[in-house]
Amino acid sequence: MAEKEQEERHKNQKSLIQIEQDNHVAFNLNIKRGQTLALVAVFAMIGYCSYLAYLGDIPASADAAKWIIIGLAAVFITGRFASQLKKKDLESKG
Repeated sequence: MAEKEQEERHKNQKSLIQIEQDNHVAFNLNIKRGQTLALVAVFAMIGYCSYLAYLGDIPASADAAKWIIIGLAAVFITGRFASQLKKKDLESKG
C-alpha cells in the first residue's frame, strides 16, 4: 500500500515537472515571437522613415527614427528581463 502511494507521488511529481517545463518553453516562444514581431515592425518603420526622408521631411524622419530605436531597446530589454524573472522563478521552485 505504501509503495503504491509512493509510486503515485513520484508519478505526480514527474507530471508536475513536465508541465512546468512545457510552460517554460511556451513562455520563451512567446518572448521570441514578440521580439520577431518587433523586428518586423522596426523594418516597416525604417521604411517609413526612409519614405519621409525621400519626401524631404528630414526632422520628422529623424524623430521617427529616434522613437524606433527607443522602442526596439525597450522590447529587447523587457524580453530579457521577463526571461530572467521566469528563470529565477523556476530556480526557486525547483
